[in-house]
Amino acid sequence: MGDFFRGWRRKMGVVTLVMACVFATGWVRSRFSEDKLLWKSDVVVAFVVSIDSTLMIWGGTYDEPFQNWLWPVFETKAFRSLEELPILWRFNLAGIRIAKYESMPPVTGYVVALPYHLIVIPLTLLSSYLLLSKPRVANPKPDESLPEKVA
Repeated sequence: MGDFFRGWRRKMGVVTLVMACVFATGWVRSRFSEDKLLWKSDVVVAFVVSIDSTLMIWGGTYDEPFQNWLWPVFETKAFRSLEELPILWRFNLAGIRIAKYESMPPVTGYVVALPYHLIVIPLTLLSSYLLLSKPRVANPKPDESLPEKVA
């Protein structure tokens, strides 16, 4: 069994498979609840939101400095649809959405939304390739004890 994980391909295959499983878990969980991870500093705010089979990344700046710096905060709410959010999407291609938001007056920034299937499926395919492909055979080193042929 130890020979199976020899080399970087198999190890990276396991890492990508674990990442695919984590994102698949978020995909299933986002069908029933809204999860949010929030960071704030004096002028920057960032969210990672998992909602309605979509992973959204929000980032913006405050027009005026924020008084307190917060450690990352995790929140869970009841399920909401992505369409219920007050966002005017400026770009939408195959479920990848980008918007600039200014709905909250002191905060301006951008939102990027990626459907989970565009993350999970490529990671699964990559991990299956890395795990199931045949390992390369190393080139044997020439034996130094044999004399070389002279033409």
